[in-house]
Formats: sequence, C-alpha cells, structure tokens
Amino acid sequence: MRTAGGDGLRLRDPEDHDPRRFGGIVVGPGSLYTSIIPNLLVEGVASTIYGVNAVRIYVANLMTEPGE
Repeated sequence: MRTAGGDGLRLRDPEDHDPRRFGGIVVGPGSLYTSIIPNLLVEGVASTIYGVNAVRIYVANLMTEPGE
C-alpha cells in the first residue's frame, strides 16, 4: 500500500497490516447473511479474529431484514 507523505509516495510497512498488532477489530454493519457471514467464511478470517488479543466490536443494523 502506498501513502502520500511530505516526501512523495512511499511503501508502507507490511507489518502495519498485521492483525495480531491491532488494538481493535470492527465488523459491520451490513446484512448478516450477505455481508458479514461470507467474509467470516474466508479461510483464516474467523480464526484470526478469534486469535488476536484485541477488542472485537460488532456493529449491528438497527433493523433486521426479512428472514434474518
């Protein structure tokens, strides 16, 4: 990933994106069945969220959709 700095564009350190170093993980909002669960089914996503030592926040929709 590249970011703009005072000295132009530079590559960011890949360790900046290591979930084991995150202080918090926010999931949502979105449709439970079409936005949230499919992302958790991607290999490694749920186990990574479970395994990190971080605050986990689930942002739910105020209204349910039909069938949820």
